[in-house]
Amino acid sequence: MRPACVRPCSSRRSRQRCSTRRAAALAPTGELLIVSRVVQGFGGAMILPATLSILNATFVGRERGIAFAVWGSTIGGMAAVGPLLGGWLTTDFSWRWAFGINLPLGVIIVIGALLCVRESKADQVRRIDVVGAALSIVLFTSLVLGLIEGRTYGWWETAKGAPEWWTLDVSPIPFIFAITLVTLVTYIAWGLHRERQGKSTLIAFSLFRIPSFRNGNIAALIVSLSGSAIPALEEQAAEAADAARAAFTDATRAATFTAAGFMVAGLLASLSLGGTRAGGRQSQTPEGTPASSAS
Repeated sequence: MRPACVRPCSSRRSRQRCSTRRAAALAPTGELLIVSRVVQGFGGAMILPATLSILNATFVGRERGIAFAVWGSTIGGMAAVGPLLGGWLTTDFSWRWAFGINLPLGVIIVIGALLCVRESKADQVRRIDVVGAALSIVLFTSLVLGLIEGRTYGWWETAKGAPEWWTLDVSPIPFIFAITLVTLVTYIAWGLHRERQGKSTLIAFSLFRIPSFRNGNIAALIVSLSGSAIPALEEQAAEAADAARAAFTDATRAATFTAAGFMVAGLLASLSLGGTRAGGRQSQTPEGTPASSAS
């Protein structure tokens, strides 16, 4: 989940010149690895909306729908290949190569963008909504924290894994979700207030009055919610790998990594196939048809 506050920053600079350094592969300690991953998260938050801007500026008409379908299927395909490739690299080489493999791919992508993508810039520079950005950070942080730590802290009653300083019988998770709900309402109210004043917002709420936009986002939300089980599967795969390291041989451990990769890849491969099919259907449907209906 990428913060929306980074989107204006990525559009303000040249859309085809976004890049990030993959320092995780060279991290000598766990602390530096975590810091590197945080930096990569910021880079990814800048690059992802920039790719959509490039597609929007490069393609028009029905070709744009096909381009977006290819974009989505590519992400789904790479998400399916990633666990398999990462498991193989970790088993036969080193976990560092799971991060280092991105370096040559990044160089190829940058060269391809410089050669094939025309320069495009926004007509006017938009100021960042600082208050909205801060609210979005609190919103997503509290939501993700509650979903991740719910099983550890306890969804309602305090579990053994809760922090020692928490002395209430009620788990901290309900309070965290309460912060999420209050922040969401405040975020929407603030955004609507800025729209009425004619100022820029992180999300153009007026677009939700368009049926095709609204319905397409609802469909995307359903898909995203269905994919929320993937981190749980990855956690189970990690636990299985730990058990294999403790109780079995290296060969069994390798088989566990491979099986875990296939388990996650099988779920994500359907995204690639579905995106390709949706692109073909979209090119045959009238403009303005919701994406959920076309697919």
